[in-house]
Amino acid sequence: MQQTFLDFNKVITPSNEEMQKMKTSREALEKKITAKLREKLNMTPTYYTQGSGAKDMKTIIIKEDGTYDADRGVFLPQKPEVSADTVQKYIYDAVKDHTADGAEHRKKCIRVLFKSAYNIDFPSYYEVKDEDYAYMAVKGNGWIKDDPWHMVNWLAKHKDSNGQLVRIIKYLKVWSSKCNFKMPSGIAFAVWVCNNFSEKLDRDDESLYETLKSIKAELYWSVTCISPVEPFDDLTSKLSQDQKEKFKKELDKFVDDAKDALDEKIN
Repeated sequence: MQQTFLDFNKVITPSNEEMQKMKTSREALEKKITAKLREKLNMTPTYYTQGSGAKDMKTIIIKEDGTYDADRGVFLPQKPEVSADTVQKYIYDAVKDHTADGAEHRKKCIRVLFKSAYNIDFPSYYEVKDEDYAYMAVKGNGWIKDDPWHMVNWLAKHKDSNGQLVRIIKYLKVWSSKCNFKMPSGIAFAVWVCNNFSEKLDRDDESLYETLKSIKAELYWSVTCISPVEPFDDLTSKLSQDQKEKFKKELDKFVDDAKDALDEKIN
């Protein structure tokens, strides 16, 4: 049974070749972004891989539609004189024609689309000398104190030596991608798993069930996921009440299915 889970983990994880292809695309985009920001702001940005692709997490998955995503933070060395929206627009202008599928100016990032392959998100930030936090550009809301490094660091501290926690996060993210309605974000699932993880050596099936059961109990009264780092926002705030109720019902089914699978193995 454990080998089945390990094999599944390989299936849902982009191969080294796929990751290298995405890296090549990302580096080409970064050259364009750097050139544009030097032209417009006279600043040279640095870049940081965050979220599921961060080296201390590696929870990136191939979703149900066959695509996968990466987040690459664009960091300016100081606060620019232009608005947060303008910085995002500069990045959008730099990358919008890079692929046939174009790009999207989303609330917290510029997303570059590679059809039937992957999406690369470029959130933008500025750093403050001697401060431990960066400030994120949020369309319509200016600059918000929000540094992805702190989340990655928090998540990494919860990892076990056998990689089970990371696999459990990935199993939940793949399950979520199979649902045909809006589900919580991958980072919300990661936080829930970290807060409720039950390590079971060489038994991903038991760990998955016990962790799911604890998450279900945590969300019994309401579906919320408060970020453990600044800005301490609710990571489920984009979901409507109806979407939250649908998610809870699907979670209940997942818990029941995990329990049935364990019982079947025992019998």
